[in-house]
Amino acid sequence: MQAEFTQIFIYLALAYTIDGFFMSASRRMRLPDFMAHILTGVVLGGIALLYSKFFGDGTPSFVVNKFVAFLSYFGLILFLMQLGFSFDPKFSRIDNDRRAPQVVVFILLNIIFLGLIGYFGLTGGGFKGTILLIIAFLSINIGALLTSNFPIDPELKRPVTNLIQTAVIIDLFAILVFSIMEQFRFWGEFNDGSVRNMIAYGFILLMFLLLVFIPERLTLLFGWTERLIGQFTTVFKIGLFFIFLFAGLKLGVSILLLGIWGGMVFRNFAGENRFDVAERTFALSSFLYILPFVQIGQMLILHWEEYVLFWQHLAYILMGLILVSMIFGLIFLKAQRYAKLLAMAVFARGELSLIILWLGNRVDYIDDKLFIVAVVAVLASGLIGKVLFLKPFKSQAAA
Repeated sequence: MQAEFTQIFIYLALAYTIDGFFMSASRRMRLPDFMAHILTGVVLGGIALLYSKFFGDGTPSFVVNKFVAFLSYFGLILFLMQLGFSFDPKFSRIDNDRRAPQVVVFILLNIIFLGLIGYFGLTGGGFKGTILLIIAFLSINIGALLTSNFPIDPELKRPVTNLIQTAVIIDLFAILVFSIMEQFRFWGEFNDGSVRNMIAYGFILLMFLLLVFIPERLTLLFGWTERLIGQFTTVFKIGLFFIFLFAGLKLGVSILLLGIWGGMVFRNFAGENRFDVAERTFALSSFLYILPFVQIGQMLILHWEEYVLFWQHLAYILMGLILVSMIFGLIFLKAQRYAKLLAMAVFARGELSLIILWLGNRVDYIDDKLFIVAVVAVLASGLIGKVLFLKPFKSQAAA
């Protein structure tokens, strides 16, 4: 126990030392941060392979440490909580005559092309694996569009804002579908006769769901506790929040949904001091955000096997993404002034795609081979998306 706990610090020392160099390079090149974290994992995986080759002791225990895996999940929850904390439901409303068709058409194109490619070309008729690929590749990496061209030209603010809002709605849809998929898996494996416990956990989650949408009740509750225990109401809030996480995990709620939901609950708990709370809490915990992506990078090396069809399957996925983006742009060519910008913006994939692939691989929706080729496809799409927007927006949008 003590030896495994000690190894966490070896792992973290290597991860953050290596990541510092990659982060510096990625910021100078205006690449997404997750690419730096994945490269860090690749280097860590390479170190592990060299160690096992020269010392013959197998994979070093600090690389496959169970405490590191726990920290990775914890880092993922905190990352999602920050998204949920800053999420504004008004931003995801489909109240625009262009946004609704864009969302529906993009989802349908992904189902058609990536579904066909996944079912017949990648999974060999595997239904769960195909569904996971469709869900994962729904998420658009709008950062590829924004990082090289900030600040946005005033003329393009409206179409870019529409794109961002479209991406948010699609991300929420992907999270919801993956969460439903996970819920079916949980109930399929559920063999505990204690139904009363499940009802109790469901009731707890229902209460927290109401607290998200009826924050004034929270104000009354915490006003009463402040009169009773004063400044230690903060400790009481933390306790309630952990009850929420416990109940959600016991009911099999997906980490994706639980993290974003938890961020919204945490924001309401923070009340009027939410900005100060966010700055203190997420700034302190942000050092854990890199760990899920480092784990993904490690898997690219440690789980690599001789894969004869690797390049062929990679080409299949990239071809699917190209077809989706091209047809998406062509559909809106007449109705949308910036059809070329629209088509290129929906090509790149990013963090959420990687997270869904990682979580899906952990529960065997896809095997290691397909996981690796899908991750490489996400990275390749991000790099290609970066190249597509090297020129200023105006020249891209002119056509």
